[in-house]
Amino acid sequence: WFGTRDGLNKFDGYTFTVYKNNPSDTNSITNNIINDIVEDKQGHLWIATWGGGLNRLNRESEKFEHYTHDNKRPASLASNLINTLLLDNKGTLWVGTEDAGLDAYSRQNEFEHFAHDPLLKGSISHSSVKDILEDSKHNLWIGTNERGLNLFDSRTRSFKHFFHNDNQPHSLSSNAVKVIFEDSHR
Repeated sequence: WFGTRDGLNKFDGYTFTVYKNNPSDTNSITNNIINDIVEDKQGHLWIATWGGGLNRLNRESEKFEHYTHDNKRPASLASNLINTLLLDNKGTLWVGTEDAGLDAYSRQNEFEHFAHDPLLKGSISHSSVKDILEDSKHNLWIGTNERGLNLFDSRTRSFKHFFHNDNQPHSLSSNAVKVIFEDSHR
């Protein structure tokens, strides 16, 4: 499976099958710009799109289920601009958006929102989430575009922040955290 700027692509070893948005087909993917793909335990693919929200592909039926932002539904997806996805060890789907922070999807078709709030110390540090990683100890790390690194505390549902500080040479080198990777050396 490949996500491109012009559709979702499946390669079977010989040929490509391309899934694109078809406005006259309500079962097609919602947008052709694909930013991330994860597979759940049931074999469904979750696809992050830029502008079309979240899509879940049932590979047997080849139909897409859509999860988009709806102003009338507070528990809907926070934004249709999605940068990154992560399925954690408990099966929670985490959705990193470009402009509305982090969402956690529950199986009741609802999203829990973690938005940046400058008045709330434990909120996520920025609205633009670029990457999410679950480490070997099941900690959730979130990289943001301009405001550093966040460590999620699942008990308090709050975030600890790590920032660049010019006066601290061992601080984060930049507040733009685009990719997170855990190596095998703990």
